[in-house]
Amino acid sequence: MLRIIALSLLVLPVIGCVSHSTALVHPETEEVRWCEASGWGAIGAPHATRIYSRCVNQLKEQGYVVDHAASANPSADIPPPPEGLVWNERLAISSFKAGRISEAQYRRIRTAVAERYQSTVRHARERLRNGEISEDEYDAIKRQAELDYEG
Repeated sequence: MLRIIALSLLVLPVIGCVSHSTALVHPETEEVRWCEASGWGAIGAPHATRIYSRCVNQLKEQGYVVDHAASANPSADIPPPPEGLVWNERLAISSFKAGRISEAQYRRIRTAVAERYQSTVRHARERLRNGEISEDEYDAIKRQAELDYEG
């Protein structure tokens, strides 16, 4: 029993992990920016927290404020896209200008579209690092994600 406790005290500090993600919006331009960081272990977790905090503080210095609704649920209050389409930047802009969605919905759609892009590229980058895909495959995935983002 004493061995299990001793082993736990040695291993637990090494396997801890953190993951932070927050949306910030500029009140004048309504541009949404995300601060994200994740890490594990005795070195990675604190490092991720420092990176995340630095990102949030830098954006706040530039006038951004935390968008609690987007951070809590980026897909909240997002209407379905027109039939047969998927939300992207171009469709969101045209729908907003045509009055089919509100300004808040437009911001949330942009946030969700950006998050989808970032997630796709982040996942592909991880697969590239792990040797699961080639550099050319990564580039193709990233190009397609950019096209999907822009519309």
